[in-house]
Amino acid sequence: MNELEPEFDVPADAKTQEALLYQIDHLRVALVSRDIIGQAKGMIRLLASCDDATAFDALSRLSQHTNRKLRDVAALIVNTLAQGEPLPIDLAAVLDVRLDQRRATSDQQEF
Repeated sequence: MNELEPEFDVPADAKTQEALLYQIDHLRVALVSRDIIGQAKGMIRLLASCDDATAFDALSRLSQHTNRKLRDVAALIVNTLAQGEPLPIDLAAVLDVRLDQRRATSDQQEF
C-alpha cells in the first residue's frame, strides 16, 4: 500500500470531493506562486542590493500600485528579466521609487 493512500475507505460525497479538489488546485497554484515570488524577490535583491524584506515589500507595493496579483507581477518580473529585457516602464518606476523610500528609511534608522 502506498503511504499516501488511506488505510481504510472513507465514503466521500460529491460535495466533499469537489471541495477537496478545489483545495488541491489552490495549493498547487500556491506552490508555483511561492517559487515565482521567491525568484522575483531574488532578482530584486540582486538588482537593488537590498534585503529579503525590502524586496518583498517592494514587490507587494508594486502589486498594489498596479492593481495586479502579486504572483502575476512576480511572474512578469521573472520572465522579463530572464529574457534580458528591461522591465515595463510603469513597473520599473514604481519599483525604483519604493526601493528608494525603503533605503532612505533604513539609512535614517542607522543614525
